[in-house]
Amino acid sequence: IFLDKGQAQADAVSTLEHRQSYNDAFKLICDGLFLAVSKDELRQEAIALLKGLATHVFYVVTSVRENITRVDSDGCDMESFHSENLIEDAFEAHNHILDGKMQPLKPFGSFRLTGPLESGVDPFVFNRSLADSFSD
Repeated sequence: IFLDKGQAQADAVSTLEHRQSYNDAFKLICDGLFLAVSKDELRQEAIALLKGLATHVFYVVTSVRENITRVDSDGCDMESFHSENLIEDAFEAHNHILDGKMQPLKPFGSFRLTGPLESGVDPFVFNRSLADSFSD
């Protein structure tokens, strides 16, 4: 089988661009709903839509939990859910002091999505929109 490396790279870039456009659209929808909550005439409808959306995001995330892996800034797995060494990993995750000095904490909120979540909308966009609404 002959594979065109350039075409494969172009397809990968196209897939990432489509996913980013879906994520941008989803973020815009979430931002609009959170903004609508602050308007008296739209509050009830916006709250109902946000509750439904949040419930759906929660259902998606919990139903495919095995396809969500917390990663550090290097892209390495960080959680014991996916590890065979549960006790050692739990100790390492909580050990932030080395040689009497506090070590930097690992970043929170970085996840690798696989399986059905790999090509669709990132469900954590809802969280980013929620955090943005609280910070405004």
